[in-house]
Amino acid sequence: MTKKLDIIKKPTEECSCNCKCCTKICARYRKVHPIFACIVFIAVLAISFGILAAVAKIQSNDIATLKTQISQTQSINTNSDISEEGVSYEGQNGKTALELLKNKYKVETKEFTGMGEFVTSIGGVAAEDGKNFWAFYVDGEMAMEGASTYKTKNGEKIEWRLDEIQ
Repeated sequence: MTKKLDIIKKPTEECSCNCKCCTKICARYRKVHPIFACIVFIAVLAISFGILAAVAKIQSNDIATLKTQISQTQSINTNSDISEEGVSYEGQNGKTALELLKNKYKVETKEFTGMGEFVTSIGGVAAEDGKNFWAFYVDGEMAMEGASTYKTKNGEKIEWRLDEIQ
């Protein structure tokens, strides 16, 4: 039995550490040291988090770009397409006239208790106190209901005009 152990433990010419425990490659290099394994694991985690952070930053930049584009689109729908005749759009089943207006333009309103919202400005064009007001029309007729409660229908022409106070 001692002969077999001597054969296994006999170092080869490739082993330079004189550990007398290997046959071809030193046993020290066959085992992964626990500290080295931890360092590799931490490095992999750090790289993964770095990649995730980069992706999140790219997505955040994309969101910021989209917000800028939306803002620019909304600014396009301001004074440039609000003429003396006002603005118009088509009704949509179940949506209020004010909801559709707010989706298309930057709108400022004033709340009146029991009466709802009163439009004071569309796309930066404000009604002048005592001179005019934003009037709401459906198919050419002045609406008899407030824009915040009037449910539009597909095909209706909704208009907003600056009418003079008489």
